[in-house]
Amino acid sequence: MQLEVTGHQVDPTDALRSYVEEQRERLERQRAEATAEIEGGGLLADARSSGLHAAIDLLVDELDRRIPQHEEQVFDRSRRAPVRR
Repeated sequence: MQLEVTGHQVDPTDALRSYVEEQRERLERQRAEATAEIEGGGLLADARSSGLHAAIDLLVDELDRRIPQHEEQVFDRSRRAPVRR
């Protein structure tokens, strides 16, 4: 991530630049993405967390929740019944 420290009518000091760099580390997060190819199409999911393992855990949780929903929608469409939620 690139970060540029500037100021209006003020020159940022070295101390201010180093403080901004320290705070920037809090913004960096790991991202995990997955595409699940299942009957009726594919599902794209992504998750972000401070650590890669935590991001993967969140990703699996999201897919675990979304796949049954998707399968239910496919089943309802195959029966030609409108899906209302």
